[in-house]
Amino acid sequence: MNRMRTSALIVTVAVVSVLLFRWQMWGESAATASPAQRFADAVAELSADDGAVVAVVDGVAVPEAKVRAFLVFYSARTGVAGSELPWASIAEYVDMLIENELMFQEADRRGLVPSDEDVLSQARMQKEGLLEFMRQDTGDARELRALFDQVRGTPYHVDVYDSSPVMLDGMRRTMAIGLLRNELMQAFPDEVRNDPAKREASFRAYAAELRAAADVNVLLK
Repeated sequence: MNRMRTSALIVTVAVVSVLLFRWQMWGESAATASPAQRFADAVAELSADDGAVVAVVDGVAVPEAKVRAFLVFYSARTGVAGSELPWASIAEYVDMLIENELMFQEADRRGLVPSDEDVLSQARMQKEGLLEFMRQDTGDARELRALFDQVRGTPYHVDVYDSSPVMLDGMRRTMAIGLLRNELMQAFPDEVRNDPAKREASFRAYAAELRAAADVNVLLK
């Protein structure tokens, strides 16, 4: 798969990076919908955030809307790009949301959260890269154009990557966690740093330590 397309979709899903009592509603329709339609359905769930939460991490709420958006893809077992989801269950996805919040809070404590200027610069680069890619006359570019056509006028459209508070906050969090991971990696021994599996295991172990020391209340039943 084209590297730009993969990166773009990872960022999009990471920000869109997004419940059980609605599970039956999503079944067949989500499984048969196109990737673009699933993306639109997920954005609709995020936009319909009613303030309900699935977890509270050191006083910070994790919105239920993110889980409802995830369900759109989970019922089809594929993400926007059609690849298999990395989470085997809704509970695993909620754990990932909690882990990300813990890592972001730790990045903040270490002074690693990027400035508004740095976030805006990264958002503009991401936007320009996406727009340039979508100008190509390829199947992948057409698919990505169809994807964003479904969410035109929402805070998740590529045109507002550098102005939407939702997108900018997602970019800030992604960048901060990336900086924290890089700082942690520098302290890993070579045999861990150079082995992707060991490296990820070390990151997860660190997140588990953060969780053990944090006040985490999971509300999802």
